[in-house]
Amino acid sequence: GILQTVLTESLLEKHDAVLMLDADSVIRKPIEIEPEYELALIVQKLEAYDRKVNGGCVYITSALKPLALKLSELMDGSHWFNDQIALNRLCVKRGGYKLKILDDSFISWKGNPDASIWTGKGKNKFRQLFVDEVNKWK
Repeated sequence: GILQTVLTESLLEKHDAVLMLDADSVIRKPIEIEPEYELALIVQKLEAYDRKVNGGCVYITSALKPLALKLSELMDGSHWFNDQIALNRLCVKRGGYKLKILDDSFISWKGNPDASIWTGKGKNKFRQLFVDEVNKWK
């Protein structure tokens, strides 16, 4: 997927940080992640190991390039949700990173008006609020 492609490309050699989003995301407001964070992820309060981390929004700094390369090795496309499984195992369970947990006030699939990013997930991408936001960019 796109996450694997971005992590294996030289983006982290050219930029101090990279923010990767699902293609069906709309950036609505300026985005700011405080400089003390090396990594930012959506970590959900779910028990399912394959959905604990939502791979639709990942922020990573160039300081974590070795982690990015390891993640890209694990994201070989052989299993559904393998990106989310890899993010959970290496970034959340293993820990040791300056991790910011992103919530609905940063990226929302429910139309939170305070969120900088809206993304379409499942049926929510057909909700009128999201469709109207997308149509602003046509």
